Amino acid sequence: MSPDGTFEVFSGQRAVRAMGTDGKTLWEYRHNCWGPEPDHPHTGDEQEVCRGPAHGSSRNSDDGRLMWAHAVAEPEPGDRQERRVALDARDGREPG
Repeated sequence: MSPDGTFEVFSGQRAVRAMGTDGKTLWEYRHNCWGPEPDHPHTGDEQEVCRGPAHGSSRNSDDGRLMWAHAVAEPEPGDRQERRVALDARDGREPG
């Protein structure tokens, strides 16, 4: 929950999402899925569940300006890496 109580951040299998108190998505940070098989195919169905962990984790900073998420990156094909990413809590973008 954000410090001011206006949104919650959820870390899912293929994205980190901020949801408002009305249940609407405020922003989404997409990442590679948590499935254990490199380059396994997706059908394009957003509801498809891949094998492996369902999600990572996330936490808001104490001042509410940033949030930290555990996500999956693939900087090079076949080079799957788990990483922590800092995101702007207002829009879900990585600060520049």
